[in-house]
Amino acid sequence: MQEEGNIYTVLKNSNKKYVDNFEVIKGELYYFAQNEQEGKWAEEIGIKVSPYIIIDGELMSAKDNLGLMDETTGSIIIPQSVTKIGKGAFSKLEGLRTIVIPGTVKIIDNDAFRGNTVLEKVVIQEGVEVIGQEAFRECRALKQIELPSTLITLGGMAFCSCDSLTSINIPPNVSSVGHNLLNGCGNLKSVVISEGVTFIANSMFAGCYKLKRIEISSTVKQIGGEAFRGCKDLTEIDLVNNEDFGYQNGILSDAKGNEIFFVSDIILKSNPTFTIPEGIKTFAYNIANYNNITKIMVPKSVNNIINTASFPTSLEEIEVNPENENYISENKCLMSKDRKNLICCFSKEKEITLSTEIVNIGRAAFRTAQNLENITLPESVETILNEAFAPLSKLKTLYLGEKVSYLNSGFMTENSSGNRTMADVTISPKNPNYMIKDNIIYSKDGKKIIKVLKYITGSYIVEDNVEIIGDGAFNTQRNMTEVILKNNVKEINDSFTYCANLERVEIGSGIERISAGAFTSSSKLSEIIIHKPKGSIAGSPFGCIFGERAITWDSN
Repeated sequence: MQEEGNIYTVLKNSNKKYVDNFEVIKGELYYFAQNEQEGKWAEEIGIKVSPYIIIDGELMSAKDNLGLMDETTGSIIIPQSVTKIGKGAFSKLEGLRTIVIPGTVKIIDNDAFRGNTVLEKVVIQEGVEVIGQEAFRECRALKQIELPSTLITLGGMAFCSCDSLTSINIPPNVSSVGHNLLNGCGNLKSVVISEGVTFIANSMFAGCYKLKRIEISSTVKQIGGEAFRGCKDLTEIDLVNNEDFGYQNGILSDAKGNEIFFVSDIILKSNPTFTIPEGIKTFAYNIANYNNITKIMVPKSVNNIINTASFPTSLEEIEVNPENENYISENKCLMSKDRKNLICCFSKEKEITLSTEIVNIGRAAFRTAQNLENITLPESVETILNEAFAPLSKLKTLYLGEKVSYLNSGFMTENSSGNRTMADVTISPKNPNYMIKDNIIYSKDGKKIIKVLKYITGSYIVEDNVEIIGDGAFNTQRNMTEVILKNNVKEINDSFTYCANLERVEIGSGIERISAGAFTSSSKLSEIIIHKPKGSIAGSPFGCIFGERAITWDSN
């Protein structure tokens, strides 16, 4: 019992390194053993050894760790020995209402507390440096959170859809801010961007409908695309000694007037014609929700229209200044001056004849042509970008020619009511890159799934010859509950995101690579069986919000 280094000696000498490994949890004293030997020593002298799984300071995603919650109070106090809270460690923990995270924790990893719908209070003490992606996403009862001054990184969507959050202060040392940080925080009213913060991320405040005031410090140098999309109540933008941006007459732009970042709700509702101010070079501001707008005026200065998904579906006309060297509007289409790039089709007819010079179909190019039923693309088309034909609920037929060499998997998506566009897609048999079978687009050799266009209900077994599941192949399959990938599948990309009712995935022994975001935001996926040795595939838990507790490695 007196052996040098054992737990008895440690306690006797009050070695702080080890004393810090004791914690009172739910009224009982536990010792957090750092290895198996320490655990044996503690048990020899009658000290309770923590049942929680902490490896090298990381509180792992494991079912045992869910017991940290006090069921009576609905609270969790993270042990002082923890330096990192693992991915999905406490996601969707029923009954969790309060969290205290000590300063000894440096990293709160992705999805750590995601989907805890009754969580009201989070205390993050000084010392925490990183809050990972979607860490508190969909914590809909969260009313208050104070971020420590030690914070350096705020991951994308960290507080997305926290409906009850009313205010937040981004501390000064934050140098990295992820996209959609506060997207969908419908009751957020006030935000302070502290001195020191340099970047407002893409879609950072999108959907914050009640946001009235924002204070932007002098250190902010960059504002991401659609940062204030849908902020209809925003009327006060306080640029605190900031010389990089200007706010006047309800429009926020960079100081040189090259790009618009915000237009007030009053301006957008007041006129059926939206005129992009002369001098603006890049137009990316989202006006999609303003269906009073039927006409857009494009001035001479504009040379970059980022995304026509930001145009309202009510659009009937686009007038381009004839002196504009980059764009032309004809036959109800906005195109590049050389007619090779289709930017936007705003026809309200059932059919349209497109220019035979078109090579590229841009993002959301047909979004404002809601009545189209039949589209035959000219044989000149080579590239089709994301959401090109989405959502077109009336579309019946779509023909892709032999020259199409790049087809973004998101070229068709669900419409706003959640109904998948179910057009009859045909591909020229002469196309050397793609083929379609049973409403599934494959690579020409059939070894890669590009996009599943049909509805899948219940369980789905991937065909024997498929080796690669492409980016977005099964994305937004709302009724699919199970996927079985046989031994032939070698690679899974970001293929199963936003599959709302997907619960189980089984992956065969032939798998060699799984993308780190393969199952992102498939919020019910709680069982992933991989027929390989544990840890043999990098990137686990592959975006699964339940973290490692959802993964079963089975090499038998």
